Amino acid sequence: MGKVTELDKLIENRISFDESNFDIEELKNNLFKKYEECAKKYKVDKDRYLGRYIHSLGVYKMALELNELFHLNVDKVKIAYAAIYHDYAKFASLKDYEDIVKKYNLDKDILKKPFKVLHACLGCYIVMDELSFYDEDVFNAIRTHTTGDKNMTPLQELIYISDCVEENRIDPYFVTMRRIAKKNYKKAIGIFLRDTVLRLKEEGKDLDELTIDAYNDYKIYCSSGNDKISLVLDCIDKNLVKDIKVYDAREFSPFFDFIVVSTALSNRQMQACISYLQDEFEIKGVESGEEWTLIDLGDIIVNVFKEEDRNKYALDRLYAHLPLYQE
Repeated sequence: MGKVTELDKLIENRISFDESNFDIEELKNNLFKKYEECAKKYKVDKDRYLGRYIHSLGVYKMALELNELFHLNVDKVKIAYAAIYHDYAKFASLKDYEDIVKKYNLDKDILKKPFKVLHACLGCYIVMDELSFYDEDVFNAIRTHTTGDKNMTPLQELIYISDCVEENRIDPYFVTMRRIAKKNYKKAIGIFLRDTVLRLKEEGKDLDELTIDAYNDYKIYCSSGNDKISLVLDCIDKNLVKDIKVYDAREFSPFFDFIVVSTALSNRQMQACISYLQDEFEIKGVESGEEWTLIDLGDIIVNVFKEEDRNKYALDRLYAHLPLYQE
């Protein structure tokens, strides 16, 4: 039998995630107590640690909201642990991180990472170590909340994007990102990773390998690309709609990539459009009037009108400033 490591001991202290042994106030109190201790030990300004505490509660609230909005069915107790404790080690010192590396026999090269990401990649150990519990899902969600990673679980995704878009972040960039996340959270992850990669390159800073892996994994969500719009056009062409125009909004809107405007010969054909698209895509929503239908595919909006109503609503005039997409 091999030597039992400190990590083995930690893993032994698994906790049962269920409503019966869960107290959100206990988690909040643990975090606040930790920040107060750090404030005294490292002379952290009170406004700074109070702001970080409020941020953590905001991440929890946003993660719950996105979990419900997109029907992800992530365990709410795990969301609480990962969100409340994601910045638990925010005010740790380099000495604290060195001690964790030594205690758990980790690769010392991890200490060469930028200091501002250590509270994630090593903070996950500090959380489990000081609070004496282990859960792999929570551990990984805390570990990757600053860098992202490829093949993230829904819990990892929720904590990563909620850290960016929680309601207390009021800069215009984050407000826009929050609106995108509530419409398409994977697209928000892709955009935020893309912007992070571009910013770090412009600043001449090294990119974390996890961030590169994450961006390569999620960049597909930044834009639907030509393949999807081609499939959409194939679907509605089957329905014999005519006068199809596709407006390319990729450079003008963070919320969708293409707007399709078309004319149907009958109400029956408009209903068939919905049916054809449902067979091929996940439909986010449908709005219909007597003579028109709007189908929301998330990154593509499909409008189908009877001819008179197309002229009446004049969407072609409204979108005339957008370039037309050419297959």
